[in-house]
Amino acid sequence: MISRRHFVQAALATSALYGASGFGNWARLAAQQTLSQDDLIGTGGPGNVTLIHITDMHAQTQPIFFREPEFNIGVGIHAGQPPHLVGDEFRARFGITQGSAMDYALTYTDFEAMARGYGRMGGLDRISTVVKAIRAQAPQDPWIHPVAQFLAPDGPIPDSPAHQTARDALPAGGSVLDIGCGGGRAALALVPPAALLIGVDHQQGMLDAFAEAAA
Repeated sequence: MISRRHFVQAALATSALYGASGFGNWARLAAQQTLSQDDLIGTGGPGNVTLIHITDMHAQTQPIFFREPEFNIGVGIHAGQPPHLVGDEFRARFGITQGSAMDYALTYTDFEAMARGYGRMGGLDRISTVVKAIRAQAPQDPWIHPVAQFLAPDGPIPDSPAHQTARDALPAGGSVLDIGCGGGRAALALVPPAALLIGVDHQQGMLDAFAEAAA
């Protein structure tokens, strides 16, 4: 897990949480290391859905110094159009303040000087930090589900093409490993021919319901 100081450095340089306009003030604060992780992520909104946009990871597992190219040649109708803009032209098109965090993340200008203040950026560990912080704000764990929604019915389980295909593939007396089994609705539909059902679920209530239905 990265330190909060390094998270602040990279998050300002790689995200547009506050938009391009007015970012210069945030850039000055970032250089002074006065922003916290909470300032960057925020405290949530009125809704109950949080979207995280992750792009261009390129299997980058560790933070690195990344300098945008100085040349990006667009041919024909693409000449002078994004993404074939760099430096001054890129800043002018998108209203980015020179010397800001967005400037550091998206252009090559004064990269070495700004890198001393903003540091490395990127890395999969940043994603873990953001996800854990967002989950901590949720009123309840989003991975905990009501057991009643996943119970097997008291009577016959409605058949489906997926059940039929699975039964055709199973030998008589075969076994089924159901990961994320819930109350056993899917696995119990395969008996017979299955004779052994193994359920895996992170909620004990689901496992208890599965065991009761299978008894």
